[in-house]
Amino acid sequence: MSQAIKKLDDLVWILEKPFSPFGIRAGLRMSIIKTTTGLILYSPVRITDSEAIEIEKLGAVRVIIAPNAFHHLFLKQAVDRYPDAEVWAADGVQQKQKWFNGKIISRNSFPKAFESGIDFEIFNSIKLSKEVVLFHRASKTLFVTDLFFNFRKPFSIVEKIFWAVWGVSDKRLSLSRLIKILSRSNRKDFNQSLKNVLSFDFSRLVVTHGEMLESAAKPQVIELIENNFG
Repeated sequence: MSQAIKKLDDLVWILEKPFSPFGIRAGLRMSIIKTTTGLILYSPVRITDSEAIEIEKLGAVRVIIAPNAFHHLFLKQAVDRYPDAEVWAADGVQQKQKWFNGKIISRNSFPKAFESGIDFEIFNSIKLSKEVVLFHRASKTLFVTDLFFNFRKPFSIVEKIFWAVWGVSDKRLSLSRLIKILSRSNRKDFNQSLKNVLSFDFSRLVVTHGEMLESAAKPQVIELIENNFG
Protein backbone atom coordinates (compact mmCIF):
# COMPACT_ATOMS: atom_id res chain seq x y z
CA MET A 1 0.00 0.00 0.00
CA SER A 2 1.28 3.47 -0.90
CA GLN A 3 2.16 6.05 1.73
CA ALA A 4 -0.72 8.19 0.49
CA ILE A 5 -3.42 5.60 1.16
CA LYS A 6 -3.56 4.82 4.87
CA LYS A 7 -5.32 1.91 6.48
CA LEU A 8 -7.48 2.69 9.51
CA ASP A 9 -9.28 -0.61 9.77
CA ASP A 10 -9.72 -3.80 7.76
CA LEU A 11 -12.61 -2.07 5.98
CA VAL A 12 -11.58 1.61 6.05
CA TRP A 13 -8.80 3.59 4.38
CA ILE A 14 -8.14 7.29 3.74
CA LEU A 15 -6.40 9.31 1.05
CA GLU A 16 -5.14 12.73 2.14
CA LYS A 17 -4.23 15.67 -0.08
CA PRO A 18 -2.86 19.16 0.55
CA PHE A 19 -5.40 21.92 -0.08
CA SER A 20 -4.62 25.57 0.62
CA PRO A 21 -7.16 27.97 -0.90
CA PHE A 22 -5.77 31.52 -0.90
CA GLY A 23 -2.76 30.19 1.01
CA ILE A 24 -4.89 29.00 3.93
CA ARG A 25 -4.06 25.41 4.88
CA ALA A 26 -7.18 23.28 5.04
CA GLY A 27 -6.22 19.89 3.65
CA LEU A 28 -8.55 17.29 2.17
CA ARG A 29 -9.26 13.71 3.11
CA MET A 30 -11.19 11.11 1.11
CA SER A 31 -12.50 8.05 2.91
CA ILE A 32 -12.61 4.60 1.33
CA ILE A 33 -15.10 2.19 2.88
CA LYS A 34 -15.31 -1.47 1.92
CA THR A 35 -18.77 -3.05 1.88
CA THR A 36 -20.07 -6.43 0.74
CA THR A 37 -20.76 -4.95 -2.69
CA GLY A 38 -17.48 -3.07 -3.16
CA LEU A 39 -15.87 0.25 -2.25
CA ILE A 40 -17.47 3.56 -1.37
CA LEU A 41 -15.49 6.75 -2.03
CA TYR A 42 -16.71 9.45 0.37
CA SER A 43 -15.72 13.03 -0.46
CA PRO A 44 -13.48 12.28 -3.47
CA VAL A 45 -10.14 14.01 -3.94
CA ARG A 46 -7.96 14.08 -7.04
CA ILE A 47 -6.75 10.51 -7.55
CA THR A 48 -3.49 9.85 -9.40
CA ASP A 49 -2.89 6.80 -11.58
CA SER A 50 -0.64 5.22 -8.98
CA GLU A 51 -3.20 5.82 -6.24
CA ALA A 52 -5.92 4.33 -8.44
CA ILE A 53 -3.85 1.15 -8.75
CA GLU A 54 -3.64 0.93 -4.97
CA ILE A 55 -7.37 1.49 -4.62
CA GLU A 56 -8.06 -1.28 -7.15
CA LYS A 57 -6.16 -3.69 -4.90
CA LEU A 58 -8.73 -2.97 -2.18
CA GLY A 59 -11.69 -3.78 -4.40
CA ALA A 60 -13.95 -2.37 -7.09
CA VAL A 61 -15.29 1.16 -6.63
CA ARG A 62 -19.09 0.81 -6.61
CA VAL A 63 -20.26 4.10 -5.09
CA ILE A 64 -18.95 7.69 -5.21
CA ILE A 65 -20.43 10.24 -2.80
CA ALA A 66 -20.15 14.04 -2.86
CA PRO A 67 -21.28 14.57 0.74
CA ASN A 68 -22.21 18.23 0.69
CA ALA A 69 -22.69 21.09 -1.73
CA PHE A 70 -19.15 22.38 -1.11
CA HIS A 71 -17.25 19.12 -1.60
CA HIS A 72 -17.68 18.34 -5.27
CA LEU A 73 -14.59 19.81 -6.93
CA PHE A 74 -13.09 16.40 -7.76
CA LEU A 75 -16.34 14.52 -8.29
CA LYS A 76 -16.17 14.60 -12.10
CA GLN A 77 -12.61 13.29 -12.11
CA ALA A 78 -13.64 10.38 -9.89
CA VAL A 79 -16.69 9.65 -12.05
CA ASP A 80 -14.56 9.66 -15.20
CA ARG A 81 -12.10 7.26 -13.58
CA TYR A 82 -14.82 4.94 -12.29
CA PRO A 83 -17.59 5.13 -14.91
CA ASP A 84 -19.35 2.00 -13.63
CA ALA A 85 -19.77 3.35 -10.10
CA GLU A 86 -23.05 4.71 -8.78
CA VAL A 87 -22.83 8.47 -8.23
CA TRP A 88 -24.63 10.00 -5.27
CA ALA A 89 -24.54 13.50 -3.83
CA ALA A 90 -26.00 15.82 -1.26
CA ASP A 91 -28.81 18.02 -2.48
CA GLY A 92 -27.36 21.13 -4.10
CA VAL A 93 -24.45 19.51 -5.92
CA GLN A 94 -26.60 19.17 -9.04
CA GLN A 95 -26.85 22.98 -9.26
CA LYS A 96 -23.07 23.39 -9.07
CA GLN A 97 -22.11 20.51 -11.36
CA LYS A 98 -24.33 20.86 -14.43
CA TRP A 99 -23.15 17.54 -15.87
CA PHE A 100 -24.34 15.69 -12.77
CA ASN A 101 -26.65 12.81 -13.68
CA GLY A 102 -26.39 10.80 -10.47
CA LYS A 103 -28.81 10.53 -7.58
CA ILE A 104 -29.50 12.79 -4.61
CA ILE A 105 -29.28 11.14 -1.21
CA SER A 106 -32.43 11.43 0.87
CA ARG A 107 -33.91 9.54 3.78
CA ASN A 108 -35.83 7.38 1.32
CA SER A 109 -33.25 7.14 -1.45
CA PHE A 110 -29.67 6.08 -0.77
CA PRO A 111 -27.02 3.63 -2.06
CA LYS A 112 -27.91 -0.01 -1.59
CA ALA A 113 -24.35 -0.46 -0.28
CA PHE A 114 -25.50 1.31 2.91
CA GLU A 115 -27.53 -1.77 3.76
CA SER A 116 -24.32 -3.63 4.60
CA GLY A 117 -23.58 -1.76 7.81
CA ILE A 118 -23.69 1.99 7.14
CA ASP A 119 -26.02 4.47 8.83
CA PHE A 120 -26.31 8.07 7.72
CA GLU A 121 -27.72 11.43 8.68
CA ILE A 122 -28.61 14.27 6.34
CA PHE A 123 -28.26 17.82 7.65
CA ASN A 124 -30.92 19.39 5.44
CA SER A 125 -31.10 22.10 8.09
CA ILE A 126 -27.68 23.45 6.99
CA LYS A 127 -28.49 25.76 4.09
CA LEU A 128 -26.14 25.67 1.08
CA SER A 129 -24.49 22.49 2.38
CA LYS A 130 -27.02 19.71 3.16
CA GLU A 131 -24.17 17.59 4.50
CA VAL A 132 -24.47 13.80 4.52
CA VAL A 133 -22.69 12.17 7.47
CA LEU A 134 -21.87 8.44 7.45
CA PHE A 135 -21.43 5.98 10.30
CA HIS A 136 -19.70 2.66 9.59
CA ARG A 137 -20.86 0.26 12.25
CA ALA A 138 -18.16 -2.43 11.98
CA SER A 139 -15.29 0.04 12.52
CA LYS A 140 -17.30 2.41 14.74
CA THR A 141 -16.23 5.29 12.49
CA LEU A 142 -18.10 8.56 11.90
CA PHE A 143 -17.30 10.37 8.64
CA VAL A 144 -17.96 14.12 8.25
CA THR A 145 -16.89 16.85 5.87
CA ASP A 146 -17.53 20.37 7.16
CA LEU A 147 -19.66 19.57 10.19
CA PHE A 148 -16.55 19.44 12.39
CA PHE A 149 -12.95 20.65 12.01
CA ASN A 150 -10.03 19.30 14.00
CA PHE A 151 -6.88 21.30 13.31
CA ARG A 152 -4.01 20.58 15.70
CA LYS A 153 -1.02 22.12 13.88
CA PRO A 154 -0.29 25.76 14.75
CA PHE A 155 -1.78 28.28 12.32
CA SER A 156 0.23 31.04 10.73
CA ILE A 157 -0.81 34.58 11.67
CA VAL A 158 -2.91 34.89 8.51
CA GLU A 159 -4.49 31.50 9.13
CA LYS A 160 -5.29 32.42 12.73
CA ILE A 161 -7.13 35.52 11.53
CA PHE A 162 -8.99 33.62 8.79
CA TRP A 163 -10.09 30.69 10.95
CA ALA A 164 -10.88 32.93 13.93
CA VAL A 165 -13.54 34.60 11.79
CA TRP A 166 -15.16 31.19 11.44
CA GLY A 167 -14.64 30.19 15.05
CA VAL A 168 -12.21 27.39 14.22
CA SER A 169 -9.30 26.61 16.56
CA ASP A 170 -5.91 25.00 15.92
CA LYS A 171 -5.99 23.35 19.34
CA ARG A 172 -9.28 21.48 19.57
CA LEU A 173 -12.25 19.99 17.78
CA SER A 174 -14.33 22.83 16.36
CA LEU A 175 -17.73 23.55 14.88
CA SER A 176 -17.49 26.49 12.51
CA ARG A 177 -19.48 29.67 12.89
CA LEU A 178 -20.67 29.21 9.29
CA ILE A 179 -22.50 26.02 10.25
CA LYS A 180 -24.23 27.87 13.06
CA ILE A 181 -25.25 30.68 10.71
CA LEU A 182 -26.52 28.38 7.95
CA SER A 183 -28.56 26.29 10.38
CA ARG A 184 -29.94 29.19 12.44
CA SER A 185 -33.32 29.36 10.68
CA ASN A 186 -33.89 25.65 11.17
CA ARG A 187 -32.23 25.02 14.52
CA LYS A 188 -34.85 22.50 15.68
CA ASP A 189 -34.11 20.16 12.76
CA PHE A 190 -30.38 20.79 13.13
CA ASN A 191 -30.50 19.79 16.78
CA GLN A 192 -32.44 16.67 15.87
CA SER A 193 -29.77 15.73 13.32
CA LEU A 194 -27.08 16.20 15.95
CA LYS A 195 -29.09 13.99 18.29
CA ASN A 196 -29.31 11.36 15.56
CA VAL A 197 -25.54 11.48 15.05
CA LEU A 198 -24.95 11.06 18.77
CA SER A 199 -27.11 7.93 18.68
CA PHE A 200 -24.39 6.29 16.58
CA ASP A 201 -21.93 4.20 18.60
CA PHE A 202 -18.77 5.75 17.13
CA SER A 203 -15.32 5.88 18.66
CA ARG A 204 -13.33 7.13 15.64
CA LEU A 205 -14.00 10.45 13.89
CA VAL A 206 -12.74 11.06 10.35
CA VAL A 207 -12.96 14.72 9.39
CA THR A 208 -12.13 16.15 5.98
CA HIS A 209 -10.18 19.10 7.39
CA GLY A 210 -7.68 18.57 10.19
CA GLU A 211 -6.63 15.57 12.22
CA MET A 212 -8.68 12.43 12.77
CA LEU A 213 -9.67 11.32 16.23
CA GLU A 214 -8.65 7.68 16.30
CA SER A 215 -10.35 6.81 19.59
CA ALA A 216 -12.69 8.21 22.24
CA ALA A 217 -14.13 10.63 19.69
CA LYS A 218 -17.73 10.57 20.88
CA PRO A 219 -17.12 12.24 24.28
CA GLN A 220 -15.26 15.05 22.51
CA VAL A 221 -18.12 15.52 20.04
CA ILE A 222 -20.64 15.58 22.90
CA GLU A 223 -18.56 18.20 24.72
CA LEU A 224 -18.28 20.31 21.57
CA ILE A 225 -22.04 20.23 20.99
CA GLU A 226 -22.81 21.05 24.62
CA ASN A 227 -20.37 23.99 24.58
CA ASN A 228 -21.96 25.40 21.44
CA PHE A 229 -25.64 24.66 21.96
CA GLY A 230 -26.03 23.93 25.68
